[in-house]
Amino acid sequence: MLLWPLSAPIQFQSLPQITELNATQGLFFTEMRFLSKIQQLFINAESEIVINCVTESFWNIG
Repeated sequence: MLLWPLSAPIQFQSLPQITELNATQGLFFTEMRFLSKIQQLFINAESEIVINCVTESFWNIG
């Protein structure tokens, strides 16, 4: 997956069949996918932390 810094020009904008709007939308959807992957990572990390805490407290009680 390609990610561009927002300040950088979008290179495929110069292609005749791709309009500026499509280029912007493509960048937007790429960013949304990227953000949802980051969210997923955080969710996974949070549930791992919760599982670890529960496991640790269980072992401490035992």
